[in-house]
Amino acid sequence: SVTTITAKHYFQNGVHTFAGIIPMPTPCDLVDATTTVLNNGTPKKVSLDFTVIDNAQTCQQTVTDQRFEVSVSGDDQTQFTARFMGRSVQLNLIPAAPGEKPEDFQLYQKG
Repeated sequence: SVTTITAKHYFQNGVHTFAGIIPMPTPCDLVDATTTVLNNGTPKKVSLDFTVIDNAQTCQQTVTDQRFEVSVSGDDQTQFTARFMGRSVQLNLIPAAPGEKPEDFQLYQKG
């Protein structure tokens, strides 16, 4: 079961973008990522919400990395938490290097 989500964190022009991978038990388990604003005050608090969509009745049991990318507006004080299937999980954010863009994130990045 997923207990930690690791994401590369990009912040450009007032938009936070998170990109990462979550290992899923089969290639049919697709990850959907959305954001929920928990508090629009100062600091703004946002939850990254991950759900699994599995449309296949039968699927080979092969652990498969599913890529996600999600964006939300905010300032440099915005705080982030994560939920996986409605359950709080640890969010491990890796700051992007200066000039790095979300589209540079590769699925098979060696960390």
